[in-house]
Amino acid sequence: MTSQLAGARGGLAHAHAPSVCLSRAQRTARKVSRRGREAGLLPRCAAEGGGRNARKGGVGAADGAGGGLNPNLEMAVPKEQRPVNELTALREGPFSGWAGLEVGGFVQRLGLLWLGAFAFSCPVAAGSYEPSKDTIEFLLSAGLGACAVQTAVVLRIYTSWSYVSNRLLSAAIEYEETGWYDGQTFLKPPEVLARDRLLGTYEVKPIMSKLKLVLYGTLGGLVACALSLTLFDNITETYASKVPSARLTQNGILYNSFITD
Repeated sequence: MTSQLAGARGGLAHAHAPSVCLSRAQRTARKVSRRGREAGLLPRCAAEGGGRNARKGGVGAADGAGGGLNPNLEMAVPKEQRPVNELTALREGPFSGWAGLEVGGFVQRLGLLWLGAFAFSCPVAAGSYEPSKDTIEFLLSAGLGACAVQTAVVLRIYTSWSYVSNRLLSAAIEYEETGWYDGQTFLKPPEVLARDRLLGTYEVKPIMSKLKLVLYGTLGGLVACALSLTLFDNITETYASKVPSARLTQNGILYNSFITD
């Protein structure tokens, strides 16, 4: 009987226990809300609203409600131009969303991208170098093309996150009401500024640091491939210049002084 009661109590406790299977975005939203409440930068109701929205399945500010803030605070800015919604678009982007992954997952996707670009670059490289004769130059040329594509993608991801980071941390943002010809400047209210700066500090800045390292690595690979290809081309040209050239004589064609008819 005692063991049955203990099992029943354990089952009830497990049934009423809150779910802890939160996504990375939800954990970030809860951490930002908690730190904002502890630092006194967000009103308690705003922080609690952000936590509730995170538990419901999303980052609090991404649903247009502003993470528990009064939605009228940002009414002047179109939804798609609000920094917090731009951040959500980055998280869900086909390439920009890679930056939010762990380092291993991010590098794995970049490696697959490099392999795909290498396969695409091989026919182009074959037009300049014959694979059967100039194998090293052919591989370096295809690798150079793959590194160029990879670097371009990482640079695009970096500039997108840098743009959103600046808008999150800035006290005033520019937006367009209907087009480029009617740009306006919006001064963030204190609550909106505090929320945006928390997101920019605790979520975006670590991602920017990771992107810088990855960008330096891809640039290094690009420069290494370019220098290696240039070096092998120079070696090949130097060797070819030292090969005796054929000359026509009265008795026939002589390649050098050691070759006779």
